[in-house]
Amino acid sequence: MLINVSYIKSVSVSNPEAVRILRMATGLDQGESEAIVLTDELKADILLMDEAKGRKISGQMGITIMGTIGLLISAYEDRIITSEEVRRCIDDLQRSGRHIGERHYQMLLDRLQ
Repeated sequence: MLINVSYIKSVSVSNPEAVRILRMATGLDQGESEAIVLTDELKADILLMDEAKGRKISGQMGITIMGTIGLLISAYEDRIITSEEVRRCIDDLQRSGRHIGERHYQMLLDRLQ
């Protein structure tokens, strides 16, 4: 459950036609397409996305991407969460059926040392 906080805002795409065209051209789903279009519309610095196809297309469009592992590493390095909290998050993700690639998992463990 997401707590209502001032630094998280829900916004809508201003150009739904761009979303439709992106979906048709790439085969991405609605949410991923909206995230990419919104990133462009808002001139955001980074897009949080884990799905491989969405990451690939975003990268081809010149969008900077970060996934769950990158977000956890960043929070740890900024001392927002502890290494134990990072490990607990990863364990919870894996228990819930979320696949974490070995390369990303090892990169995370290396950073926690």
